[in-house]
Amino acid sequence: MGKDFQKKLKSWWPFLILIVASVLLYSYRLDRVPVHLNQDELEFSLNAYSISKTLTDESGRFLPFYFWHLNAFWATPVVVYLASMFLRLLPLAEATIRLPSVLVGVSTIGFLMILSQKIFKNKFLTLATGFFAVTTPVLFIHSRLLLDNLYP
Repeated sequence: MGKDFQKKLKSWWPFLILIVASVLLYSYRLDRVPVHLNQDELEFSLNAYSISKTLTDESGRFLPFYFWHLNAFWATPVVVYLASMFLRLLPLAEATIRLPSVLVGVSTIGFLMILSQKIFKNKFLTLATGFFAVTTPVLFIHSRLLLDNLYP
């Protein structure tokens, strides 16, 4: 390894530790907290499971662009398609259903840190931004639920 690569790796070490810590914190006991899947999570996960097995939603539509949610409104497909990828690879379980939200929440933390670095160009402020993002209750709570309000 070259000296430049080792220097860059050393400078990114604290950021990597923060991201790994946030993955561990956000995914800890994901199958037990919250205690059960709520109605929205069940609806999204049923569609995701159906997409992962048959490429159709609950209504039989082939890879729909939007999902009719709880007979009330149309929901964005990002949450369903991301969850279906996880359900294709992992067994059907509460933790598997909620894992995509953890991924999106941790990605949000990473993007905030990158944005902070671009704006402030200060390592301490970037780490502080990451720390405050990790400990923000709204991000923590929504990263543990399969809801579409955290997704792009």
